[in-house]
This record gives sequence, structure tokens and C-alpha cells, in this order.
Amino acid sequence: YTKIPIFFLLILCITMTILCSIVSYHLIEKKCINWAKQKTTKFQKKV
Repeated sequence: YTKIPIFFLLILCITMTILCSIVSYHLIEKKCINWAKQKTTKFQKKV
């Protein structure tokens, strides 16, 4: 009886961790891309 909820909680924790890592990775990636775009546009404007 107690084994099933613990197992379920474990799976829930793992999935949440994976989701959070994916979301944070995508956010960081977007920030990096935006930063790179800003730098390249500034460089192009200078030239």
C-alpha cells in the first residue's frame, strides 16, 4: 500500500526535475541567442 505512493512521488520528482532543467536550458539558450543577436547587430551598425 505504501510502496505505490512513494514510487509515484519518486517518478513525479524525477519528471519535474527534468522538466525544470529543460525549461531553464531553453530560457538560457534564448537569452544567449538574444545577446548574440544584439552584439552582432551593434557590430554591423558600427561597420
